[in-house]
Amino acid sequence: MEDICPKFIIGCDPSFAHFGLTIIDRRAKEISTFDVQTTLGGQNFYNIAVKAKEQVQNVINTIDAVDSYILQSLDTVIGMENALPHAFNATALTALDVMLFHEFGNTRTAVFNPTYLNYIMGKHTKKDSVNLALALISMFEAHGYKHIKQAGKKLTDGEAESFIYASRMLCRTKPDDDITKDILKLQPLFSDEKEKFGKEFIY
Repeated sequence: MEDICPKFIIGCDPSFAHFGLTIIDRRAKEISTFDVQTTLGGQNFYNIAVKAKEQVQNVINTIDAVDSYILQSLDTVIGMENALPHAFNATALTALDVMLFHEFGNTRTAVFNPTYLNYIMGKHTKKDSVNLALALISMFEAHGYKHIKQAGKKLTDGEAESFIYASRMLCRTKPDDDITKDILKLQPLFSDEKEKFGKEFIY
């Protein structure tokens, strides 16, 4: 397996009300987490399309504000949750996912089924996701990373789950890193490949 050595790793937990976004900058050794918000409103097709486009632009703007090079870089990988077809608001979330894929373009992207969180944590609550993410963040900090978060806000479950996906992508792409070895001590199931890759994710 080729070690692609990504400079940036993005984790996404797509949502309209609370889109969880994580950006790991391996060059600067910084972690940025964001709660990107909009309001869906009505469930008619026109409104879904308009609001999905608005939220995707919010996400792109947030990423560009960290570094406008991220989505242009060949050294960026993305891990994102994909909504189940029978999920609540499945139509709206699917529209959001499709627009995200379009905007991410050729950036190497892996997709996680929401059941992945059950796989690594078993039956769990949102608080369990937050606790796992906080433990992972502490581990990153022990390796010299700085966590940059929105001032005065606690980590949301969406941010936490986006960080979990980003952490799995680090384990996937940098299996020999010291930090990866520590992550696998905390959560050995991060070594298992459960995500699906687009054609641009090449090893």
